[in-house]
Amino acid sequence: MDQQVSFDGSLNAAFDFQRSIKLINSNLRLIFDNFTKLKSMDYITKFTESSLYQQLYSNKIYVGLAALALFIGKRTLTPYLALRKDYLSKSQLNAIKQQFYQKRDKQIDLAKKLIKNVSQEKQEQIISVSAVQLAKDIKDGKFTCEEVFITYAYRASTIGVEHNLICDIDVETNLSLAQQKDEIFRSTQDKSSLPVFFGVPITVKEHLKTKGLLSSCGYVQFAQRPVENVDCAFVQLLREQGAIPFANTNVPQGLFAIESNNNLYGHSLNPFNKNLTVGGSSGGEGGAQATRISAFGIGSDSLGSARIPAAFCGVHSFKGTGKRISLKGRLGLTGTELGGFKDIQTSIGPMSQFVEDIIEIEKIVLGNFNKIDDDSPPLFWNEKLFEETSLQNVKIGVIRRLNSVPNVAAIDNALNETIEKLKSLGCQIHEMEGLPIDEMSIQIQKLLATPGVQLIIFKMLRGDEPLDIHKLFLNIKFTPQMINDLKIKLLELKGLYREAQFIKLAKTNDFITHATEQIKLEAYKKQMQQYIRDNKIDIIISPVTPFTAIPHNSGGDLLQFLGLAGIPNILDQPSGVIPIRNVTAEEADPVKYKDQYQDKYTQIIRQSIQQSTGIPVGLQVSANTWKDEVCLKIMKEISQLFKYNCNLSG
Repeated sequence: MDQQVSFDGSLNAAFDFQRSIKLINSNLRLIFDNFTKLKSMDYITKFTESSLYQQLYSNKIYVGLAALALFIGKRTLTPYLALRKDYLSKSQLNAIKQQFYQKRDKQIDLAKKLIKNVSQEKQEQIISVSAVQLAKDIKDGKFTCEEVFITYAYRASTIGVEHNLICDIDVETNLSLAQQKDEIFRSTQDKSSLPVFFGVPITVKEHLKTKGLLSSCGYVQFAQRPVENVDCAFVQLLREQGAIPFANTNVPQGLFAIESNNNLYGHSLNPFNKNLTVGGSSGGEGGAQATRISAFGIGSDSLGSARIPAAFCGVHSFKGTGKRISLKGRLGLTGTELGGFKDIQTSIGPMSQFVEDIIEIEKIVLGNFNKIDDDSPPLFWNEKLFEETSLQNVKIGVIRRLNSVPNVAAIDNALNETIEKLKSLGCQIHEMEGLPIDEMSIQIQKLLATPGVQLIIFKMLRGDEPLDIHKLFLNIKFTPQMINDLKIKLLELKGLYREAQFIKLAKTNDFITHATEQIKLEAYKKQMQQYIRDNKIDIIISPVTPFTAIPHNSGGDLLQFLGLAGIPNILDQPSGVIPIRNVTAEEADPVKYKDQYQDKYTQIIRQSIQQSTGIPVGLQVSANTWKDEVCLKIMKEISQLFKYNCNLSG
């Protein structure tokens, strides 16, 4: 029999019920009896430190109980067993992976052979300039399209592969395309008539359809799909302007995570520190831009999906007002496809080391989506609004932190430094207080636990091992309500309130409850919008997350702290990230990080602090809905104040 996927090790272990049944028969009644006798904190402490508590709290028993729930709960058992019938064996999944790797390796080998045709000096010149400048250099005859393409294809095939940033890559087809562009260049007398990004190689987030490349959303089973034969709307407009999309970049399994890891492409490694993640879900693109494996990239953003990687990797990113951006050709779940996500506006946008690239890309796409997508309004770039906007004529609101988790020192310091610089320029600063940001963060996590999200992710696995973040949700979903409630009580008795809160939020499993949560979120949204109107705020500056880049496999635990990143999606604000500086050695002292909880989340954040020397610190800049030009102009002016240099191009 082929070995099947497990929640925690193997299904055989998960379905060994003897130990679980024995535990329930001999100890569960004792546990509940003891709860009725709790009369002092001494007894509570003694009980929670007992071997019985530790045994129940241990993962093995927890998985056993979760498995037992499948057998005693028909509502859970039926869809689960139906899904198992469609599983692929591990040998089948491995065969799919190997077939994909063999195809990709041919392209990688070709790129490595071609690099000898471009001098080291030219390579360094090519990767040192913005995409806007690179296109000018091509039109001036400084570089050929072929030289530029080979340079970036080589970097993608070496640095990109070593850091698990690159997914699929097509060197052969796009080399021919670059050569064709060189022919066009030679036959064109008026070089200024060539498209804006003529001959500029770019990368694209893996779930955005790109002609000639595979889109799998991080699922191994989809690696056997044919490559895409069309572009998503965003890529189509850039291709029309001369760009060469030649590779796509890594994502989390199923997309909804703040680190980029899957069983097809592996863990994307932060180029500043390989022990840390690049973020997610556009994490591969964040790392790609930090290491200059393409001239610029395209990501997507649902809850900071592009802004978090940009902050973790020291690059710029931007998500426009969702209503101005076409999602046509985007694979994966969106708010319109899942009831739980209808209040979270997804957007697509550029990522680059250079803010001038971000601006030029938005000039190209805004309004022009309407030519290929009737659902996108013909609201074109407003150059007058962009030029008239400045730091001196906008009112800037500041959101400093979530109440549920303190910022790490580097983020607090970078935010303070930014505000002081703005004050010195005479900017109007308004401290935004008394807002339901933590409440919105809670609602976001509840929506992430929407039954449809986890069921679809589970269904797409088809025998593939789920990532830790999905195990967290699935284990809670498949555990009897009684056991979840007991675990919550035990955690609260130990004072681990945030861990108890996570289970409370994740265990909700019906759409009626989620409809109620959407109503609450809508009320918080209106409260935020009214506050912004009443105080005449044009721009909001805040952290993206309370922490800098985090250790691998910790994204699931820290998912509940996405309130600041989620606000622009809920309000549908244009929003971007500006890299400010890197973490100093003094700021990388975990002992100095204090909070009132002292729980596992505290420890994870301290682990990230301990490894954070030299890691980028980015801040989030948001504007009001439809005011994309205002947001981009302020991003540009703040970016010029700091002149951050990623310095990973070599």
